Amino acid sequence: MSKKKEETAVEVKSQTTELALGGGGCGMEDLDSSDILVPRVQLCQAMSKIVKAGDAVEGALINTVTKERIGGFGDAKKTELKAVPFIVVKSFKTWAISEKKQGETKFKFVRTIPMTSENALLPQEETINGVQIQNDRCLNFMLLTEEELAQGSAMPMVLTFKRTSYKAGQVIVSALKRLQMQNPKVNMWDLKFTLSVETKVNDEGDEWVILSVKPGAASTPEERQVAFEWFSILTKNAGNVKMAPEHEDEEDDRDSGLPSEGVKAADGKFEV
Repeated sequence: MSKKKEETAVEVKSQTTELALGGGGCGMEDLDSSDILVPRVQLCQAMSKIVKAGDAVEGALINTVTKERIGGFGDAKKTELKAVPFIVVKSFKTWAISEKKQGETKFKFVRTIPMTSENALLPQEETINGVQIQNDRCLNFMLLTEEELAQGSAMPMVLTFKRTSYKAGQVIVSALKRLQMQNPKVNMWDLKFTLSVETKVNDEGDEWVILSVKPGAASTPEERQVAFEWFSILTKNAGNVKMAPEHEDEEDDRDSGLPSEGVKAADGKFEV
């Protein structure tokens, strides 16, 4: 057989094998973007279950679905710190509700609810029927990490800022609003940010970790294209998108769909 005929035979065999194997995507015909579970970025504290189990250290940033460390501290002595560059795809506001009933000494997280125009002014603390309620204002951002974008495997994750980390979320809002003032046509994903972790100590010597964010450089055209594709998917399936529980003790999916109100990214534009 001539060399040309051999090459043709190999090519035909390869094409036949590919067709026989289905050509890709087989077995996933009934799955779509609404079946995705969007992970959250968890900042591990000293009392977090994953830390007490020895599977992470205080200050680590964890993907709550895969349990993989994406950044933050990598050792107990806090000498290894990995920052996480990212772009924002979508944003929204929520309330994290905690309760402390009579006889209890600590507040217990009970649920997350979307922030709307009707409940935007909830008090930080209130008492209803003898139950103390703590309402924590949350800024949530759906992000894509630079590392996963470079690998071609970027999946959105939800990053939530509240309590002592709330100001770090406001850094994102302020930087995006400033950028929008300079150019009204910019999108949320046109600017990169860097996520990191800081250690705080109060007057009593208690130590804890908080999130920190710094604005960075402009995103690349390739990164913007991926961000727009995810924005379109998330917007189209807003009511069906399922997010991992915000709290590690939350086991059900109450209010886990992407809210339709709050901070929005309408047509890619950042609005508050």
